[in-house]
Amino acid sequence: MPARPAGAVSVEAPMPLDWSTDLGGTLKAWVHPVQSSAADGLSLLTVELERPADGGAPSSGFMINFTSTGGSTAPSGFNLFDAASGTVAQPLKLTDGWAATSDVDVIEAGGSLTISVAFPPLTAASVFVTVPGFDMVEVPVTQEASTAWPDIAKEWAAAPEKVGAFVGAESSAVSLVTQSTVEVAGDQVLVELPADVLFAFNKSNLSSKAQKVVDKAGRKIAEAAAASGEITVVGHTDDQGDASSNMTLSKARAESVADRLRPILGSTFVVKTEGRGSKEPKVQGTSEDARAANRRVEITFTGRSANKLVVVDDVPTELPETLGAVVTGMETARTDAHVLNPELDARVVSLRRVGGQLVGVLEIAAPTTRASSGLLFGDATRTLGNMAKRGWGSFSIANVTLLTPTTRVFPVDFRPEADTYPHERRVLGSQIPEMLPVPGGPHRYVIVWPDVDPSATTVTVDAPDAYRFLDVPIS
Repeated sequence: MPARPAGAVSVEAPMPLDWSTDLGGTLKAWVHPVQSSAADGLSLLTVELERPADGGAPSSGFMINFTSTGGSTAPSGFNLFDAASGTVAQPLKLTDGWAATSDVDVIEAGGSLTISVAFPPLTAASVFVTVPGFDMVEVPVTQEASTAWPDIAKEWAAAPEKVGAFVGAESSAVSLVTQSTVEVAGDQVLVELPADVLFAFNKSNLSSKAQKVVDKAGRKIAEAAAASGEITVVGHTDDQGDASSNMTLSKARAESVADRLRPILGSTFVVKTEGRGSKEPKVQGTSEDARAANRRVEITFTGRSANKLVVVDDVPTELPETLGAVVTGMETARTDAHVLNPELDARVVSLRRVGGQLVGVLEIAAPTTRASSGLLFGDATRTLGNMAKRGWGSFSIANVTLLTPTTRVFPVDFRPEADTYPHERRVLGSQIPEMLPVPGGPHRYVIVWPDVDPSATTVTVDAPDAYRFLDVPIS
C-alpha cells in the first residue's frame, strides 16, 4: 500500500457486519487531507478502510453507508464541516448520480477498501469530516490541481454540471414549557411563539400569562440581537375563516406582540409588523395539530451573541417523563423488544467539543438476535411537537436530542439544495442505515449538536421513549 500523505488521521470502530455473518472485529479508517481545486470546482475526500488479518469471511458491512439506485451510488453521512465559516456540504451531485465511489465492495481479512467522494471546493486551512460509522475528524486542506488525482476524480472535475455548495449550518430548539421554537441560520434568528399560548380563539389581545411569555422573549432577544437594527414580527393564522378576516387577525396579533416588545428592546431597535393570514402554512393539512402549528407569531432578527438559541422558557422543572431506559453517563441502556425489533443496547461512546459544536458518537447493538428496522430514535410526533413541521421521520437521528428541564436541542442540520428543495434538511452527521446491527456487531452514529452552554461539563442525551443518558461527560 502506498505511503499515506502527511496529515492523514486514523480512527477505529467496530466492524459493521453483513446479514450473512456474525463475525466481529475492528475497522480502522484513515482520512486523508482533503484536496481542493477551485479551478476544477471540487474538493476530493479519500478514506481508506483497513481490516485486521483475522481470517474471517469478507465483509461488506460498511457499504450500508452507500445506497445504489438506478446505478447511482449515494453516500450517506459523509459531510464536510468548515467550522471557521459555520458551513457544511454534502457530496456533489452529477447529472448521472453522486460523485462517490469505492475501489471494491467488500473488505477481505487483512485487506482494505478506498472510498473517494467529491465535494464543493473550499478555501479553509482545515475541515471536519463526518465519517459514518466512525466519528468526526479534522484534517488539513491542500490546494492543488486535479491533474494528479485518480482518474475518477478527473472525470468528476470535467463533468459539465456539478450540483452542490457549502451552506450554513442551522441549529434549533423547542421550549418544553411554552412550546416556543427557535431556528438559527448563521446570524439570522427566527423565534416562533404558538398563537394558542398567546391568544384566545379569534382574539388578538394578550392575556396576563401571554404578556409574561412575550416579556421573556423580549429579554432573551435583547441579549442575543445585534446592538441595533430591525426586528420583524409576523402573524399567521390557520385556514379557518375567510382570507380577509384572517389577514386582519394576523396583523392585529403581530401588533400586540410588537407593542409589548418595543419598551423591552428600547429605541435602538425598529420593530416592524406584518400579517400574512393563512397564506404561509408551516404544516399542510386540516387536522387540529396542523392548524395549531400554523397559528403562530414569528419574530426574526439578526443575532450577535455566540448563543443565539433564544428559547422562551420558564422556571426549571423536572425532566419530562420517558417510557424508555434511563442510565447515567456512558452506561449501556437496553430497550425492550418492539414489534419491529428485538431488544437493543445503546451507549454514548464519546462526547466532545469540536469546532464550536458538541459531537457525540452513539453505538447501537442487537445483543440477542438480528435486527431489521424499528423505532430506534423515538417517536417523531412526541419528540418534535411543533418542530414536526421540519419533516423528520420516526427513524431519523434528529430525534436524539440534548435535554434540559425546559429545553430540547436538536442536532445541527443544513439545507443542501435550498433553491430547488427549500424544505429539505439533512443532519450534519450519520444518516440511518437500512440495515441495523447483528449480534456482536454494533453500529455507530455520529451526531452533532450546537454547544449551547460552553461552560457545561455534562449533558443529558435523550431519544424520547427509547433511552435517556443522564450526566454524559463532555471531554
